[in-house]
Amino acid sequence: MRTLLLSLALACGCASAQNPLVKILAGELDRNYSYLKEHGEPPPYFMAYEVTDNESDILVASQGSIDTENHNHSRYLDTTIRVGSPKFDNYRRTGRDLVRFTSATAIAIEDNPASIRQSLWLSTDRVYRAASQRLLRLKSDEKLRAESSDGSDDFSIEEPQKFFSAPPKLKFNSDDWANRLRKLSSEFSKYPGALNSVVAVEGRRVFSTLVTTEGTQLEHGRSAR
Repeated sequence: MRTLLLSLALACGCASAQNPLVKILAGELDRNYSYLKEHGEPPPYFMAYEVTDNESDILVASQGSIDTENHNHSRYLDTTIRVGSPKFDNYRRTGRDLVRFTSATAIAIEDNPASIRQSLWLSTDRVYRAASQRLLRLKSDEKLRAESSDGSDDFSIEEPQKFFSAPPKLKFNSDDWANRLRKLSSEFSKYPGALNSVVAVEGRRVFSTLVTTEGTQLEHGRSAR
């Protein structure tokens, strides 16, 4: 069963502009995929890079005072590599195992091509080694193949989708919220029985960028409080 969700691109039209990160990811994806197709054993048939950009402001108040004020900004990369074929690949589940080849890897929050390319290369090498080792293990172990919980194809081939949107802005007025939280948290002073009280607010912006070897390129995000 396919795990990528492309419904957003199907529902929306494409914006005219791309962010620099798309070009950096797409260029490195083409380079690494071409190299592994030629030199990898087994070669990949699908690869994808997804970067999630998180930015947040957090305020915490108690007894009429601000206790914590934090601003956080981070980017994390997730790399997908599938080797074998859509019918049988390294993501084939057997028994109760949880198949995962990568964990979120921190990368530069600025669109610095050299820094991001190095992170992509290191992640690609690590994920490819794990993916190829598991496929070889699946093919050579009759018991693992017999334990497969699903006889359907492991992946589906889809038409590429493209959607580009501008990153949403983090709309969070720290001074305004600090005044509101001071006022709200001071109300608990009226109740002697309330030994501990905390009032908190968080503003968050999330923006995701996805590129795949099928040609899919997606940029979409949201902000919330």
